[in-house]
Amino acid sequence: MKAPMRALALFPVVLAALASACSTLLPEHHDEQQPAVLEHYGDPPRVTAPASVLVGDPVTVSVTSYGGGCVRKGYTDVVQGERMTVSVRPYDLYVGDGKVVCTDELALYRHDVTLRFDQPGTATIRIHGTRMPGGEPITLTRTVVVAAER
Repeated sequence: MKAPMRALALFPVVLAALASACSTLLPEHHDEQQPAVLEHYGDPPRVTAPASVLVGDPVTVSVTSYGGGCVRKGYTDVVQGERMTVSVRPYDLYVGDGKVVCTDELALYRHDVTLRFDQPGTATIRIHGTRMPGGEPITLTRTVVVAAER
């Protein structure tokens, strides 16, 4: 009965050694923000925005990005420009070291932003991302009519 107890007493030491070896052998990886893929191998961009709203009402814009495997959803940057122009830049997280094994899957990530326009007119929303294959930049444009009243 002493041999099983001795083996059991060594278990935490062996477990700690294995954990230490794994952290040394497995590459450290860092996630890197990159512009989101908005058009993927013939799959069209997916952007939704209302055609019209009232001044001051919330405007929800949804953009779908393509990821999966070593790519997961990141943040979305919004920059309000002049003359009712807004730039929306969705980003996704990519494993940056190239040494991590990734699954071969396609995932869709929804990036939602809420905008408000404080004057009537036509608002222009530009969504910036990339197209695959090739990774070339693309800009999608949507317009929203902002009415003073119904």
